[in-house]
Amino acid sequence: MSSMIANSRRWVRLTLLFALAFSVIAQQPQHQAQTDVIRISTELVQGVIVLDKQGRFVESLKPEQFQCFN
Repeated sequence: MSSMIANSRRWVRLTLLFALAFSVIAQQPQHQAQTDVIRISTELVQGVIVLDKQGRFVESLKPEQFQCFN
C-alpha cells in the first residue's frame, strides 16, 4: 500500500509540475508579428533676427508676421 501511495504522490507532483510549467509558458508575452513605425521630423529655429530691406533691425514682430526661408 505504501508504494501505491508513493506512486500516486509522484504522479500528483509530476502533474502539478507540468501544470506550473505550462502556466509560466502561457504567461510569456507574445511577440507581435508586425511593428508600427512612427516617423517624426522637426525643425527648431532659435535666435531669429529680422531685418528690413535697408538691413535695419525690425522689432516687435510676432512669429505669424514673417516667414523663415532656408
